[in-house]
Amino acid sequence: YNSSPVISGTSLTGGAGGTPTWLWIQSATGTAPWNPAAGTNNQKDYTPPAMTVPLHFRRVILSGPANCCIDTSNAVSISINPLPTGQITTTTDTTVCSGSPVPVKIHLTGSAKWNVIYTENGTQVILGGILNPDTTIQINKLPTAASATYNYALFKVTDNNGCEAVSLSGTRKIDVYKVPVANAGPDASVCGPRYTLSATPSVGIGVWTFPADVVSVTSSGPVMTVAIDSLTMPASVMKRFYWEETNWTCKSKDSVDITFYKRTGVVNAGPDRDLYTFDYVDTLHAAKPVVGTGSWSVLGGGALIVNDSIATQLSPGQNRFEWKVTNGSCESKDEMIINVYGLIIPEGFSPNGDGINDEFAIQGLDLNFNECTLTVLNTAGSEVYRTTNTGGKTWQNWNGESNGKTVPEGTYYYLLTIKSLRNGTIFRKSGFILLKRYNLD
Repeated sequence: YNSSPVISGTSLTGGAGGTPTWLWIQSATGTAPWNPAAGTNNQKDYTPPAMTVPLHFRRVILSGPANCCIDTSNAVSISINPLPTGQITTTTDTTVCSGSPVPVKIHLTGSAKWNVIYTENGTQVILGGILNPDTTIQINKLPTAASATYNYALFKVTDNNGCEAVSLSGTRKIDVYKVPVANAGPDASVCGPRYTLSATPSVGIGVWTFPADVVSVTSSGPVMTVAIDSLTMPASVMKRFYWEETNWTCKSKDSVDITFYKRTGVVNAGPDRDLYTFDYVDTLHAAKPVVGTGSWSVLGGGALIVNDSIATQLSPGQNRFEWKVTNGSCESKDEMIINVYGLIIPEGFSPNGDGINDEFAIQGLDLNFNECTLTVLNTAGSEVYRTTNTGGKTWQNWNGESNGKTVPEGTYYYLLTIKSLRNGTIFRKSGFILLKRYNLD
């Protein structure tokens, strides 16, 4: 359609000689009447003007004197293929979220198959080998900005006959909004009733939502401080917070779990103290924590902690300990010192009632965790005093009496046996005691 084909005729053979005369004639039906063809019609070959309707052509050759020889060729028929057309039939503007496909429907006429070129915001896109005259292009855009507009139009349609459409119509506009990707941040824990939420914004407007018993301390935004009631909070409580972003009607939501731990407050490891011992073992006594769990550790000295609160292998001299109370991410610490000495057994005493050294008292006996027995003999080897805390008996320091009677001044011999109830260690010690009253007159 609307093109000029070239019709090539053969060269002259036979005839009366001389220079022939050519005449191309045409007919609309292939039958009479035949009229001179349009354009240059007196050459061996013929190129008609651009054709828009079917026509039939013949070539007449005249030669010889007075064109006495005439020959007319067979008819050449040229048919016209109609020009294809292209139309975008879905022309309604639409708005979608990214990732949502939008159909753009195209109607084609002409001879299948078609090659179509359409434009997206002026950029050409080629679709080849289309067989269906009613075809659909699926548009699925992922804009990098918060939103983008895409305009579509047909640029060129060519059918299987090589004919190019001159009638292209229809456009479509698609507004695409980027879908947010909400990121509320990682789950976390906090010591105390406050936490600062920190979301990573993507696109659009973001809002935090949270349980009714949580209050916001700062204004809403990606970074926001929240708090729970510190007076009623348990040892620990988990709260879930939601960060939701909206861009047009495109939404995304993410959650974060925050565990709030009650503060451990001030803890008490107990007072520093001096310890006189034979087994170098002691029980550590810290104040019971209000919340959380406590544990002992050694800061100085060679002690070991067993069964949570028993200090064994104490070093002579200073031993430093730390009492740490932990409740989730909350912790508090306190230190205490035990100065360790061996048993102190006096070499004598003066039971005269003056309140000074009136008893034979051994420093370092832990009667709660040791079984102790003391036997005192006179120089003749007779037992004059015995005390023990075994078998439910009560330990009594020797006051210089035997069976309620005052013993004479002099030198006595003692035997001391101690068994540790914590580690089974047995300690035996013997020696002399000088008893002298230094009576006050």
